[in-house]
Amino acid sequence: MTNTLKHRIFLVSGPSQVLFLSAALVKDADLNTEVYADILVFSAVAYPKEKKAICEEIAMTVWEWKTIIWLPETNYFDSKDTSGVLSTIFKERPYQIWLCMPYGKVELVFTKHFYSTSIVRYDDGLGTYVIPRTLTELLKTPSFLKKQLNLVVAKSGRFVKDFLTLKRFSLPKLAPKKRYGLFASFVGSTAKNSKQVEVEWHYLKAQLEKFNLHDKAIVQPLEEKTCLILGQYFSLLGFFDREEELNHYKKLCQYLYSEGYTILWKEHPKNRKPFFNELKATFTQIEDFNNYHSSYWPLEVVVKDFNIDLFIATTSTSIVVLDKAFGYTTKSSAPLMIDKLQGADKQVAEILVERLNEEQLINKI
Repeated sequence: MTNTLKHRIFLVSGPSQVLFLSAALVKDADLNTEVYADILVFSAVAYPKEKKAICEEIAMTVWEWKTIIWLPETNYFDSKDTSGVLSTIFKERPYQIWLCMPYGKVELVFTKHFYSTSIVRYDDGLGTYVIPRTLTELLKTPSFLKKQLNLVVAKSGRFVKDFLTLKRFSLPKLAPKKRYGLFASFVGSTAKNSKQVEVEWHYLKAQLEKFNLHDKAIVQPLEEKTCLILGQYFSLLGFFDREEELNHYKKLCQYLYSEGYTILWKEHPKNRKPFFNELKATFTQIEDFNNYHSSYWPLEVVVKDFNIDLFIATTSTSIVVLDKAFGYTTKSSAPLMIDKLQGADKQVAEILVERLNEEQLINKI
């Protein structure tokens, strides 16, 4: 690549985001033949060695990057002048910045620093669509309104400062230029939105098909009639106590055993108090899914190599991805927990209850 190419910066925090981003990138390439110099930025505070290796393998498999930057390996998180760090890393203003979480701490610093750069959004999951859509909804969510105002004030303030010191004269970009929606068709948000570009599911499936983890398996997949339960961590958010959530999973397991399933359990990676040991004490035949592959691999990559008959979760994005990309049988237990959920989790549950087929909803166990 030459220095005459326009530069684009892509912010991701982990491996699943790289996959979702890559589907949007291939869609964008189909719509736009221009060639860019693309810079991928991993923006989490830390990356364990194994996770970093998997992130890098996924990134190099799905797209060609000019460079990959690991923000923790700069002095970004140790510096009080994060904008100054960005000036050191990036010597020129990018043509676009792609991100999925516009109000994240790192994202706010990038968009403030490059205030005149066009922003392109891509989906991180169903939570991307949990936003106020009317003035009444906006007034009911003051935290969201505050985040929007903070972003506008930050960009405008930086523009005024640069203007007065004769550094830059470009006007701030306050609204996203475009949004690539992988989940747009499922949520039903593609109509009457000129900035919304639907990313059809075949784009993601094609990216997932590039991976073959057979030679990376820790043990061989089961051959029995199998259900994979995707655990979550609602009790850690304070929606209800941990024992109540554990009992929910126990009831699911009991129901599945009565239906003749062998059960695999996948702990949510953010759950600091795993449920598996307690489930294993009650159901001796339940197996830990993370024994088959590193837990850092996105589920959608791993299960291509498994013969799993049923996937169950409450609000996990994977319920939609596995159905739409591969046609797998998926079910949600959202109807059983929706009254106890709060905030964004409750709104995602409402989306699933509204948009999934009736046979995909578990209403009683």
